[in-house]
Amino acid sequence: LRRIYVPRKHQGLGWGAMTLNWLCSVADRFGVSITGYAHNFGEKRLTCAQLKSWYRRHGFKISRDGTMRREPK
Repeated sequence: LRRIYVPRKHQGLGWGAMTLNWLCSVADRFGVSITGYAHNFGEKRLTCAQLKSWYRRHGFKISRDGTMRREPK
């Protein structure tokens, strides 16, 4: 997975969260962790702090260097 992108006209409607929730549920089902880096992009983007907060709300731990990890539940 390279990115979760929601077209501008659909932003703020929960599509990104729905996609991330689905990805996390698949990872949980197969017992795998998800690792990556939070990087904002697009026209109407969240700040880095907002994006990291969003990932934290979905169970990700974010290290000081910006890498993030979510363990399966």
